[in-house]
Amino acid sequence: MTLTLSLCVTYCYRDYHYVWRMVEHLRRQTSAPDEIIFATSATHPDRLVQLSHIDIAGRRVPVRTYNSSTENLNAAEIRNFAKQFA
Repeated sequence: MTLTLSLCVTYCYRDYHYVWRMVEHLRRQTSAPDEIIFATSATHPDRLVQLSHIDIAGRRVPVRTYNSSTENLNAAEIRNFAKQFA
């Protein structure tokens, strides 16, 4: 069995401006996850992370973004929402 590592990043619409700073920090990491999942809820489409990948430690890491647009979830609920895609 092969193990993989998914980095799940949750955010709400108010914290969108922090996401890009975190992406810059991710690019400087010395090891990379197998995928990055951004998850949010009730977020307007122009506030969604729209990246196909992030280059980390010489690897092109795929990025997926999910928005639970029907509900306004709290932090724990967004985390649980994100884990179903990992």
